[in-house]
Amino acid sequence: MPCFISFRDIDFTNTLEGVRVRIWTDVFSHVWVRVTAQEPHIHKKMSVIRGLPLMEDLRFCFTVFEDFEQLEAGHTICHTFWLANWPYCTTKWLYIWGSINTEVCVSTSAIFRYHNNGQEIIPVPDPMYELNPLDPELIVFPTGGAWDTYDFSLDVPVGASGVILMLKILTP
Repeated sequence: MPCFISFRDIDFTNTLEGVRVRIWTDVFSHVWVRVTAQEPHIHKKMSVIRGLPLMEDLRFCFTVFEDFEQLEAGHTICHTFWLANWPYCTTKWLYIWGSINTEVCVSTSAIFRYHNNGQEIIPVPDPMYELNPLDPELIVFPTGGAWDTYDFSLDVPVGASGVILMLKILTP
């Protein structure tokens, strides 16, 4: 039995050098994006409907394309792509296809036409910054049965895309 994927949402984020694409699916899968700078070629294919041969079956073909694999390892529901060779003020077309457990699914998405206008500029994300509790500057929270607040924003470099916080519970 063939596998199916439903592509639930797609999000584009512009930069001057490329476009970040995020896609959400209904099942855990591994996904690729097929991208082309040429408008897809549309042609009709003959199909037999009630015994009559008709040229009614539309086909959409990417003549020159490049496939991009998701950045996340394994099967996920949220899929992220960094399409670096997409300068601002250019238009490209793309569609999505994927696999589940090495079986290529019959599902593909619609064809998306997207113009990178370069207005929502985001930097390429830096690696996550890890606040290590083994540092000599270990932050000790006062005990007292209630959570205390602490502002970590001064401890994290400006370019960090996130924080991995490792907490150690000290018992008396």
